[in-house]
Amino acid sequence: MNKKLFVKINMILLMAIAVNLFATPTLFPVTADNVIEESTVTLKPVADAQIVSGLDNGGKDKKIQTCVSGTQEKRILIEFDLSSIPEGKRIKEARLRMNCLEVNGTVTNEIYRVTRSWVEGNGNWKYKHHKGVTWTTCDGTNNWTTPGGDYAPEVSSSLTINSTGWVEWDVTGLVRSWYDGIHANYGMEIIQKPGDSPAYAVFASRDNPNKDIHPELVVTYIDSTVYVSNVQELSYSISTANTVGGHMEIICSNGTYDLSTIGAEAFAIRAENITVRGNSPRDRDNVILTGDAMSPQAKVRHIFWVNADNFTCENMTLKNVRWHGIQVTGENDTDGIVIRNVRFMDIYEQMLKVSADANPSYSSTYSDNGLVENCLFEFSAGKVANWYTCAIDGHKCRNWTVRNCVVKNIVNPGGAMTEPAIHFWNGSTGVVIEGCTVLNSERGIYIGMGTGNLNPGCIIRNNFVETVRDVGIGIENAPDTIIDNNTCYTLNNYPNSIEYRWPATTGVQITNNKTTGAIVSRDGATASVISGNTRIDTE
Repeated sequence: MNKKLFVKINMILLMAIAVNLFATPTLFPVTADNVIEESTVTLKPVADAQIVSGLDNGGKDKKIQTCVSGTQEKRILIEFDLSSIPEGKRIKEARLRMNCLEVNGTVTNEIYRVTRSWVEGNGNWKYKHHKGVTWTTCDGTNNWTTPGGDYAPEVSSSLTINSTGWVEWDVTGLVRSWYDGIHANYGMEIIQKPGDSPAYAVFASRDNPNKDIHPELVVTYIDSTVYVSNVQELSYSISTANTVGGHMEIICSNGTYDLSTIGAEAFAIRAENITVRGNSPRDRDNVILTGDAMSPQAKVRHIFWVNADNFTCENMTLKNVRWHGIQVTGENDTDGIVIRNVRFMDIYEQMLKVSADANPSYSSTYSDNGLVENCLFEFSAGKVANWYTCAIDGHKCRNWTVRNCVVKNIVNPGGAMTEPAIHFWNGSTGVVIEGCTVLNSERGIYIGMGTGNLNPGCIIRNNFVETVRDVGIGIENAPDTIIDNNTCYTLNNYPNSIEYRWPATTGVQITNNKTTGAIVSRDGATASVISGNTRIDTE
């Protein structure tokens, strides 16, 4: 590759990393209220108690209070049983409702997650010395770690109260963490902010004789698997999945889903463990997600902009967008991406992009453990619309695997040379590219670019690569790379099929490859093993 051209391309690529690739897409709200069925349950507490500094158990008090007054403080413990919510659901919303019977001044009450089990007890202001939770003990016998209760330091919810009647705290995140098993459910502690003294708030407890004003937890939940049949439903379902914290599967019926018709620039994935897939595991052409054009003026920038771990996309076609079919925000440590049986077609820039932050202070941030499997990357016109494109462009990827994919027509006749068809660089490590087929492309499979970040320990094996302008397999600044059992047809008189380059490229093993061109060291690179390679004819 010409050194002046290399420097020009490298500078442009690095500029692109730092500029438009990190822009968060603008999303427009779309409603499709019937696509996701919601269920709501109202739960009553299984325990509540008032704990007061210097006093005994208040597990059976009819009124419970928060207060900070002089040396005395009052707090509320309350617990709900979630077992009536069926398994396999997603918590959409949860609100703690309590009836405020009396308020003095303006009170801000904060909710904290209790981190230890406690016993309600049966004492009250009149009858003392009954076993149960107190200011200093969790059960009348065993001490709290800290007097006043053991709770997580983060505020789960906060509410300012200045009138009587029903009041509500949004405790969605807390309840979701219990339901998902992230935290054990030991209930909540309601604590008044110290600055509100001498104000106080009094609430009805579960032992109040008026059952209509007992505390309650109102929880709305949805199914974790959703079926959609149009772009409005898909957009609404993805938005809902983000809202409920992910862990949802969205299954698309056969059809075309045009993002431009709803004014969307991309579907943003902001919560972990979201899957979007077509309903035909053997036919990715039945479900098509499309933008408005393969053009720098296109309004749709990506199909999926992924900013959360463990996103899966499978069994569909992605096409006609301005930038990328899928962009993974490696700069935000987005890991565990799976892309399976997806057709990428007619995308103006890189079809699959794993971006990275150009700021050196983020040099330790990688996108880890991605899998791209059984995918097709192609341009239907037989050529690209822009030299700055390829099938896969991965920056700072660690332990990614690309397996059994096909790449076609990454060519720019008469114009600047395109990027390599499959390209991992800028500090990528442990990448495996195997069983892939690259056809009619200007450059084939590449690890590294230039003498910047090292790209160590990668494997390129069992691939078929046909290139029409430059090298079939190239590695730069990529020590300890294994290149094994590949077939490279290098056409249009380019002399080399495999190149390894720069002094930091050491310990390379190049074995059992069949090539039409030479295997060449450039600019001081060294290999530890070169054996079993065979030259073949271009016929």
